[in-house]
Amino acid sequence: MPQHPGTTTVYFCLGQSYVLPSGQRIWSDGIHLDTLNGVVSVFDLRYSNPRLPDIHETICSNESIFFDGAYRSRTGRYFARVSDDHYCDTIVVLYLTVIYAVKIEISQEKSEICASDTEIRFRYKMLSGDIPIFYEIEFCATGKDVNLRDTTGVITSNEGVIEIDMPVDVLPGTYFANIIFFQPNELCGNDTVPLRIEIRYSSEILVQKWNNVIAIRDKGVEFSDFLWHKNGEPLHGETRPYLYMRGNAELAFGIGYSVLLTRASDGVSVLTCEYFPTWRPIPFATANLFPTVLQANETATLSLPQSADVFIYDIMGIRQSYMRIQDGGEHSLFVSNRSGYYIVRVLQGNRQQQNFRVLVR
Repeated sequence: MPQHPGTTTVYFCLGQSYVLPSGQRIWSDGIHLDTLNGVVSVFDLRYSNPRLPDIHETICSNESIFFDGAYRSRTGRYFARVSDDHYCDTIVVLYLTVIYAVKIEISQEKSEICASDTEIRFRYKMLSGDIPIFYEIEFCATGKDVNLRDTTGVITSNEGVIEIDMPVDVLPGTYFANIIFFQPNELCGNDTVPLRIEIRYSSEILVQKWNNVIAIRDKGVEFSDFLWHKNGEPLHGETRPYLYMRGNAELAFGIGYSVLLTRASDGVSVLTCEYFPTWRPIPFATANLFPTVLQANETATLSLPQSADVFIYDIMGIRQSYMRIQDGGEHSLFVSNRSGYYIVRVLQGNRQQQNFRVLVR
């Protein structure tokens, strides 16, 4: 509206009033007429402090924003009183959102990861950040060579489990990966956690023979070195493809046994998962022969509870040798220096007979 040439412009504060010369009190802005002593005056009343728009800000947890004389670093609503040139006050509102950087704690769920497992499981705990949180698992080249695949997923709770598919017939060994956690806006950075994944041979590669022997099954993999462990500790000197408790000793039942196997193909050494032997009742005193797979000119150990006659036959049933052992205990037994299958027949003094099949390579 165009102003009258005699218009007086007056600024006053929102929520207050203005008194015209005639004494009339005005509570609203706009054009007002006032008559005093027969003279008409025009007043243009204007609010000096119209409401300012709210402020919306988003910052990261390691940042702050200066507002109303202080640094603000927590999510919330803040108010500030502002005065203009006409000494009128207005309220400014700050709506502050603080995004916490993603921080995730990772731990392996099981003490051992075995090649026979169907998945690799890691427990996670969210230390900071807001769900949902997305993740990507990126394997190193050696992991991809054994078909460990990159994985993506989303976290929807503060604690839980992340699963990685275990490839069929995976080659046991130690592999490395990075798991990257991030929020959809990626405003405040990602959290990268390195993973060290040791995949052990399955305990199924081990077999218990009687109550005093654990041996390695023939799985078509050639190993050059062996070191047996009991309850996680190495058994120094036990470096054969079998663990034999000499004399009358037995395996420790309920205790885990494992063996560090070195592959002949690449020289990589990997433990087996622990095998827990169980006690097996023996109905009568038996003889034990171990190992039953020999190299040429290698001897086996024959354990006898008493004196016995020992016969060795080839696969055709032709007797190759005979010996009489007078005393019980452990004895070295030479089978043959020629490759092939052989039968070792043990006839104890009580005429109890046992047959053992032996392969000489």
